[in-house]
Amino acid sequence: MKKIFIFGLFVFNFTLTIHSQESFQIDSTSKWIQEETWGGTRSWQEWNYSLSFQGDTLINDTVFLKMFLNGELYWVENTYSGTETLSNVYFGAVNEYLGKVFYVSPNSNSSITLYDFNYTVNDTIRTVVGHGLTIINVDTMTDNRKKYITNNSDQLFIVEGIGSNHGFYFTYYTSHPEYFVDTTLGCYYQYDSLIFLNESDVCYFPLPVDILENNITNSPYLYPIPAKNILRINIVEPVISIRIIDLEGQVQNIQFISPDLVDISLLRNGLYLMIINNEHRLKFIKK
Repeated sequence: MKKIFIFGLFVFNFTLTIHSQESFQIDSTSKWIQEETWGGTRSWQEWNYSLSFQGDTLINDTVFLKMFLNGELYWVENTYSGTETLSNVYFGAVNEYLGKVFYVSPNSNSSITLYDFNYTVNDTIRTVVGHGLTIINVDTMTDNRKKYITNNSDQLFIVEGIGSNHGFYFTYYTSHPEYFVDTTLGCYYQYDSLIFLNESDVCYFPLPVDILENNITNSPYLYPIPAKNILRINIVEPVISIRIIDLEGQVQNIQFISPDLVDISLLRNGLYLMIINNEHRLKFIKK
């Protein structure tokens, strides 16, 4: 009986391999960097974390990859603030088959369908992420991945084999009525290579040198993130004004080394907001 079970797993893995040759697929090397923001009248939280896989598990006779969360939480409660490190927090289990991504949350054995990468224009999304929205356009990216544009007012889109620009998924909930949640995908890695960059200031995972030197992204961004002493500003337009604000809303004094280099060595460790030309709002981490 054991030999038959092992052979079944081999057939399952072989099927996934064949399918991955035909389309883009999430695998054990996948990593998402995303940001989650909670706000209220007296408190504020920001989660900056990665989602990645460590090992697999068998759920209802199907192999799922186990997903873990690692990162940092920055919080403000009235006049108090702090930072917490999140290490190997079990986030759930993920499986992809025939272009559909299934997810099992912690303490559950029932899967839900997060994504379906088989949609066409005018289809209505029936999965959890983007449920009820309509696909109004399907773009083809430079690596031939499909990018599904929806009719959502927040410009939600879904990228084949990756997920949504509002993050792969989030599982944190609160019953507090004054809170809201906004999740943003920073970037997606596979085999330690950057595959998709959505928001560079959210992507605290080190960006490849060619991305930075060739300015592949047209949006302003800061690097490195996290930064210890020097922060570089990448922006096309002239920098007329800059403000750096801490979690308590206080403007911080900084020194410019050059128009695109800022000395942040005197700042305390934590999360800051940089406002450039009263228009661009970029977050960075001082360590």
